[in-house]
Amino acid sequence: MELDDFLDELHFAPHKNNSSDWHVNWDDAPLPFKLYRRLPTFELSHEVPLTIPRPDANLAAPELSDIGHFLWYTFGLSQRSYFVEVGDVPDEEIKVSTASRRFVPSGGGLYPSELYVYLKMEPLPVGVYHYDVAHHRLVLLRKGNVDEYLEKAKLSDSDLSTSFATVIVSTFFWKNFFKYHNFSYRLQGLDAGVLLGQLRAVAARFGFAAEVCFQFLDRALNHLLGLNEQEESVYAVIPLRLASDDAHDTPRSRAERTQSATELCELLPEIQVEYYIGSRSATEYPMLLRLNEASFLESADAAVTSDSRLSLTPKLTSTPDAIASSSSRAVDDPGQTQGGQTLGLPTVALPPAGRLSYDFLSVCQRRLSPGLTYVHSSMNLGQLASLLYETTTAAFRGDELYGTDRENAAAVSIYVSLHGIDGIADGAYRYDAARQQLKLIRLGDQREALQFAMNMGTVSLFHVPICIHLAGHRDFNKSTLGYRGHRIEHMRTGMILQCLLLSASALGMNGHPLLDFNAGTCDAIYDLESSGETTLVQVPIGFHGAGIRFTGGLHG
Repeated sequence: MELDDFLDELHFAPHKNNSSDWHVNWDDAPLPFKLYRRLPTFELSHEVPLTIPRPDANLAAPELSDIGHFLWYTFGLSQRSYFVEVGDVPDEEIKVSTASRRFVPSGGGLYPSELYVYLKMEPLPVGVYHYDVAHHRLVLLRKGNVDEYLEKAKLSDSDLSTSFATVIVSTFFWKNFFKYHNFSYRLQGLDAGVLLGQLRAVAARFGFAAEVCFQFLDRALNHLLGLNEQEESVYAVIPLRLASDDAHDTPRSRAERTQSATELCELLPEIQVEYYIGSRSATEYPMLLRLNEASFLESADAAVTSDSRLSLTPKLTSTPDAIASSSSRAVDDPGQTQGGQTLGLPTVALPPAGRLSYDFLSVCQRRLSPGLTYVHSSMNLGQLASLLYETTTAAFRGDELYGTDRENAAAVSIYVSLHGIDGIADGAYRYDAARQQLKLIRLGDQREALQFAMNMGTVSLFHVPICIHLAGHRDFNKSTLGYRGHRIEHMRTGMILQCLLLSASALGMNGHPLLDFNAGTCDAIYDLESSGETTLVQVPIGFHGAGIRFTGGLHG
């Protein structure tokens, strides 16, 4: 199958992409984490602070304990849950299942992402480490300073001399392919994205500047980590520096990065590693490997821009703070045109909203996917405004919002379907973050259409007041980023998604990310085909009950 056809079916007709006789072998399921063997390990402190202290502006450099706490808040094991599964048949045996959870959501709780970190701090040897989630420790993979190698491989203009660490996020394909088959490709991008969103949120609270880089020489970084490209590949690179040092970053020119991935790999010896993933055997996934290889960058010339920090949203003409003082009212926006005619589309200016103040750990602990436990509850326009404002302000913090057409093409848009919210009519809207307003697209209750568009009854949309859709480019940015654009767009979406989920939790609600829906139906509700967009993820948000589970925190 052609890759374009595969991606199109993956999004609009995912049932066609999966084998009809696919059977999930739970008896040979992989672990949700990778375990290295016979390598030096360094324990991290388990005395994780339950409140992140305010960043010290005079801090010269973070300590190892700070890195340990940072990694735990980002991707560490946080909860152990026990679920009761009750069957439909009377007197049927009650089944109890368990799961180890982290602060980020993951499709099926499978966590296909892995976390690596290049560290330059005492008392550890300078080198590249794997974050062992199961034991909260670091495993040394490669010893030595690799600043120059990383600078050439990651294709960013920033200078690593001011970075105390560089985090590398990878995807281990089999960890969720074993359950979701080819559909796992979409999940892997979103999983990496929510991890990046959590990482940036944690970094901000620790006083770290985190630059997310999506463009790099794939083979060079896979070689650095000793990855088997038939199993695992790097998805993102994130240099960390103190926020106070971020303004003094020295850009590097493209001319300094002329080596190809093959030439770079020759500079470092291959490392031999042994690891355990839990499965005795794995089924082949040829389409995922073809897409992964088609996404590789072999040289700096293949990158889209001289700076790989592409924007998450079009450049804002004015900040939300500058506009949030307007009162809530319906207005006409005559600036929209269609077929050469000017349209007056109703808009609702949202009430003023500021940043939310909340205990970060508590919000992370409360975040969950409610499933069928949503309950009816009243909600007002102020709560909606706070949810959207907090989400976009957190998501766009620290990003350079360039204004070129190419980077605007990579934007992720926010659409909402509302029901029963005081102060605004039921309908489908587009959120304008710059003007802090909602633009009406379709009037009326959309819940029935959205519910029928779901392939499984995971959530009852009739019990939620808000259903948010994050939308991206219909061609997945292939015109500018090639096949790499699909995973970048899904990672960007995941980053905004995590900000949305944390914001909902801070307001006493929760969101349930969904991909198992008919994208064509949702696109029609918002008339997305005309704008060249498509829905990437659906997130019902509302209040909910406790559910049938017993959960214990591993810290605090």
